[in-house]
Amino acid sequence: MTTNNEKSTIHRNRRFQRLPVGQRMLFVAYFTYGFPDAATSLSVMRLLLVAGVDILEVGYPFSDPVADGPTIQKAVTEALKNSITFEQCMADIHRLREDFPDKPIYLMTYMNPIYHRGIQRAAKMAAEAGLDGFIIPDLPHVSSFSVASHLHAHDLGLIRLVSNNLSPDRMKAIAGASDDFVYAISTLGVTGARDRLDTALADFLKTLKPLSPRPVLVGFGIARPEHIQQLHGLCDGVIVGSAILKIVMEDPAEYRQQLIQWLQNMLSCR
Repeated sequence: MTTNNEKSTIHRNRRFQRLPVGQRMLFVAYFTYGFPDAATSLSVMRLLLVAGVDILEVGYPFSDPVADGPTIQKAVTEALKNSITFEQCMADIHRLREDFPDKPIYLMTYMNPIYHRGIQRAAKMAAEAGLDGFIIPDLPHVSSFSVASHLHAHDLGLIRLVSNNLSPDRMKAIAGASDDFVYAISTLGVTGARDRLDTALADFLKTLKPLSPRPVLVGFGIARPEHIQQLHGLCDGVIVGSAILKIVMEDPAEYRQQLIQWLQNMLSCR
């Protein structure tokens, strides 16, 4: 049963609604803001958007990224050394929004940076920058409704995460409360590129997909074209981050050609 504390309106994002959901797999690209420096991270994000990713997920660094594996943790550590600020991040996202007015852009961060500024102020800044919503891995579902109401007041969505250790009833409740799409966690644990998908993923998505009124996008471990091919018919899209960061980490000065080639291979499998 849904309690009064778990009732909220659902935000509908006009940019997300224009995407070809159901026609092909959506591709979400994550990149850590400030890695290896602010200017380079902005250049990488521009490259991703020009290359044709459907959605950009900007990671705002936090010192205790509990959902992130070693690759993103390394990027976050380097970004924090650069003393980047939330205000600087919002200013650069605003620049992206001016150049890419139709691309959905979400901010992935943790509650501490949001609480530090105050939810209302953070939401106002995000809306003014042109963000479409937030992904907050350490925000419990039972505590998410007040946060969602502040975001909705500024025309921002809150994306909920669903894992395969939940009961079907809980999956349905979280998916039903999520704005725009549902972030399905492919495996228990943290983010990170993997050679193979979790053997339990297909059964998890076969359970979740019929329960979700929103598109289901799968993240954590997606790194290869065959991963996308294996997920056809099971979900509506994929979220990829660590694999992109690894390419930039290997050669921060000369990553462009390798990243473009990798993206072409991944996007061709949608």
